[in-house]
Amino acid sequence: MELTQVSLVYNLSIAVTVFAYGLYANGLKDVRFLLRQPRLLILSLLAMFVITPVLALAINETLDIPLIAKIALVALALSPIPPLLPQKELQAGGHASYGIGLVIIVAVLSPVLVPALATFLGRLMDQPYGVPPAQIAGVVLGLVVVPLVAGMLFQLRWPGAAEAIAGPATRIAGAVLGLATIAFLIITFPLVWDLIGAWTLLAMLLFNLGALAIGHLIGGPEPDRSIVLALSCATRHPGIAITIATVNYPGRSFIAAVLLCLIINGIVAGPYLQWQRRRIAAAGSGHASERSSVSRYGQGPDG
Repeated sequence: MELTQVSLVYNLSIAVTVFAYGLYANGLKDVRFLLRQPRLLILSLLAMFVITPVLALAINETLDIPLIAKIALVALALSPIPPLLPQKELQAGGHASYGIGLVIIVAVLSPVLVPALATFLGRLMDQPYGVPPAQIAGVVLGLVVVPLVAGMLFQLRWPGAAEAIAGPATRIAGAVLGLATIAFLIITFPLVWDLIGAWTLLAMLLFNLGALAIGHLIGGPEPDRSIVLALSCATRHPGIAITIATVNYPGRSFIAAVLLCLIINGIVAGPYLQWQRRRIAAAGSGHASERSSVSRYGQGPDG
């Protein structure tokens, strides 16, 4: 299977999963939750789109890593939250409305926010670094907004059918997504292997650990909120990251660098989530009502 075919399958599985979110989601309620807490929303956006990109720039200035890895780190730091992330957050005990609301708000803001930040960082780095808003809007609309709205409209029109198909759709799309990710790794493995070394692993490890720490600290003392922001800072949309990088450096392939960073993200996020689950269990935190809302997305807390 060629890389373009894998990309198509990967994106299609994401769209199906987001559609399944819409079959359960109460998007307006989730968005209102954040809009009624402007301090939390502003701090979340600052953590994701200001402090985390500054971390990426600091790592790039400190460590001598290949240009492809440097651009991939900055592009990931500028990218919005991947639409599949709330499922992982909710399974870990994260706040349901916070996780879903943040994805929706960031998706709406991304066509304006991401190009503006890319231009600013380009000037800060004294090199051209920008993204046409239309390209970001196209990816966000196609993979997040349109399938989410379609799922919500389907739920309103056929609630019984929505409940019946949401679980199977989520599981099938998740399995296809996993297979596509494995295929990506197999196809790009020689390129990924070439990146290992020359401080690249250390740089990506520091980025992921630092981004988790930024979100955890700014998310506040409540574990169900710190989980959401920590993962939102560290885990970004790979498709948009590759788009940002490729637009600024045409002719180069950034898939391997982005994939390597995502692999490291998965490795370091596991222990963090286990620690947070223990915190919630030890505190007897009473987030059962929020965690039970995971059933809206077809899975219970244990996945």
